[in-house]
Amino acid sequence: MPLRKREVVTALIQSAREFDFIPRDPRIVNLGDCRLVIRFGELDGLIPHRAAMDHARQFKGADVAVLSGVGHVPADEVPDEVARLIMLVASELAASPGGLPQKH
Repeated sequence: MPLRKREVVTALIQSAREFDFIPRDPRIVNLGDCRLVIRFGELDGLIPHRAAMDHARQFKGADVAVLSGVGHVPADEVPDEVARLIMLVASELAASPGGLPQKH
């Protein structure tokens, strides 16, 4: 069980310390021309995916979907799928007229 692993508990506590718990109102958040990709786990026990989807869909132009059979931490549970999604988005951005943002 993951919560019995000391490093998992330590990481969760650190995340809670650093997390900004201010709710975001999709009506006032201005993402400019940034692409917003949101994925939720179908089996997430902390955030019901239906409620999360309803909220996320309010962000104009957001690419929102549920990952089947996945819980709260998709990057840990299905890292290949998360990496594939990141590479897909990066490829699409690179092929777009503006290309990928450049480091300054």
